[in-house]
Amino acid sequence: MPLLAELARDPAWQNVAIPALGELGGPGVVPSLAGLIQYPLGPPNEPPVQSLAVRGLANTGSREAIPYLIEALRDPLVHQDAVNALEQLTHVVIWDEKSKHWLYPQDQVTAEKMAERWRRWWQSTGQKAKLYGPGDCSASPGQLLVLDQP
Repeated sequence: MPLLAELARDPAWQNVAIPALGELGGPGVVPSLAGLIQYPLGPPNEPPVQSLAVRGLANTGSREAIPYLIEALRDPLVHQDAVNALEQLTHVVIWDEKSKHWLYPQDQVTAEKMAERWRRWWQSTGQKAKLYGPGDCSASPGQLLVLDQP
């Protein structure tokens, strides 16, 4: 773990180190990975650290990651990554009735509504929900949330 944490700070290794840190570190690395979502943007050749951190949070397979991922829905830089990470962890998505697809935020208003919907789901159902690790399943989501329902 210490080696992965060190490599996670090196742009040459971040693409593999950050997701691996989440998978191997579990709940213990959630605060470190959550901090990377706020990582300052570097030169164009740097990997997208924020996206890698969101993927690392999903790879932890832990309940501790969910509140950070819900909050990441509000961040335009990573909100699409957060949708994918929440689906990976929970197998739950917000469904767009118009397009008949998962909903990805296209604007800040939608992102805020999605974050609020997820927050309510997490408070009401989340503590009983089954969580999945990165290799647990590749099937489509089993549950769907509808955005305009309370």
